[in-house]
Amino acid sequence: MNAIEKILNNESSKIAVRDQYDSLSYCELNNKASNLSSKINGQRNVLLLVQPGVQYSIGFMAILKAKCAVVPLSPDHTFREWKYIADDTEAALLIYDKQNFNEQLVQYSKKSLCIDDMNLDLESGPNDQVHKIQPKDNALILYTSGTSGKPKGVPLSYQNLDATIKGLSEAWAWSENDVILNVLPMHHTHGILNIFLCALTNSALCEFSPKAKPSKILDKLRSKKFTVFMAVPTIYNRLIQEIEKENYNSNGLKNDLNAMRLMVSGSAALPVRVLEKWKRLSGHFLLERYGMTEIGMALSNDYLGERVAGSVGKPLPGVSIRLINEDGEAIDKENVSGEIQIKGTNVFKGYLNNPEATQKSFTPDGWFKSGDIAFRQNERYFIMGRRSIDIIKSGGYKISALEIENCLLEHELISEAAIIGVEDEDWGEKIVAYLVVKKSLKDQDLKSWCKNKMATYKVPKAFVETSRFPKNAMGKVQKKELKAHFTKINSVR
Repeated sequence: MNAIEKILNNESSKIAVRDQYDSLSYCELNNKASNLSSKINGQRNVLLLVQPGVQYSIGFMAILKAKCAVVPLSPDHTFREWKYIADDTEAALLIYDKQNFNEQLVQYSKKSLCIDDMNLDLESGPNDQVHKIQPKDNALILYTSGTSGKPKGVPLSYQNLDATIKGLSEAWAWSENDVILNVLPMHHTHGILNIFLCALTNSALCEFSPKAKPSKILDKLRSKKFTVFMAVPTIYNRLIQEIEKENYNSNGLKNDLNAMRLMVSGSAALPVRVLEKWKRLSGHFLLERYGMTEIGMALSNDYLGERVAGSVGKPLPGVSIRLINEDGEAIDKENVSGEIQIKGTNVFKGYLNNPEATQKSFTPDGWFKSGDIAFRQNERYFIMGRRSIDIIKSGGYKISALEIENCLLEHELISEAAIIGVEDEDWGEKIVAYLVVKKSLKDQDLKSWCKNKMATYKVPKAFVETSRFPKNAMGKVQKKELKAHFTKINSVR
């Protein structure tokens, strides 16, 4: 049975999802989702703008039961960003909650449903039929930033999701006894696939605590109620800061965290310094893994075996990996770097409405080109960075520099804009904007302007005004020189 079929047909009385307001058993979740699915009326792609939690879970499963694809929207995005996704997916229906009501988006949508207003009582919508899916149908459409500067739609089929979920379930020993705390956004692979869907496929319990402060996360982890936790390096770094600030008793903390069988870090490179400090404070050696929106998860350190600092591990079950040099040749030797290329049922078929980007992203023999450079040592892979300087990984998000540049250029006083990512212990990479301006601008004014145009995590953390950019003969901005300049000046006005 497909992993998603297992979720949609689970009639257990065991608790499936929980948030600060409510909890639902698997039976209750599926009955409420069945009720809501009858109101969706078979739309092809459905937008979901709901705060992570029980209501989100109902909406997500209802869309799948209606045989539609879920298009999750971030509550932190702007109408401009939502509109782009709505147009690109040609979504005819929006499901939202009152907390994320946006009049512009509701009016723009052809049809909308407020999940808070739905009568989802169990008796009005029994889940009385076995839900069967078609493996190659789209189940989920996520958006990732590419070098074109515009977000690209990534349709993931049921068999794509099934491959990653089953691979992770085996590799990480998921079971119905697991209880996982989910503090991550629910419009990305990490929160949706690695946590939410893996937990529900294995009849585990997923508790949502979106945007929780470090102190609250630590309180929950120390409660001994959870067995699994996954986060981005930025969150672990802030947990470390909280522990040091409050001067936690090290032995007491380690004892409190004994109930945790697995703690995972992903979505960005984990600094060895953070890994080692977390191990010293908590007693847990974080498990690093590697994946992308387009491929789900592909590599992972061992659950029971040795974990190596700085490595993202070995290929997951069913995933094939190869390294290719700049001449397009496969690299057989160890300690020689090349681009990671991936093949497997986990890999998507192509970008939504973007055949050109799809063609560029696959080799003629069907391998997906990740754009990440790595080397192999003792069968383990070590990521060195992106092939493109225009992709920035900040706070667990993969961000397109060109998208931010295009937005900044809409400002009437900005003539040229160049976005770079600079190494930062907290963010992984900090977003810095270099600007050629007609009139000097205050940083705070620029940040306020940006927040009305883009998601908060895309807003540059620093701005540097300059009279001109270093460029090559073809007129391309030399961003490596800008990075060197930022390092040299050490501080931003």
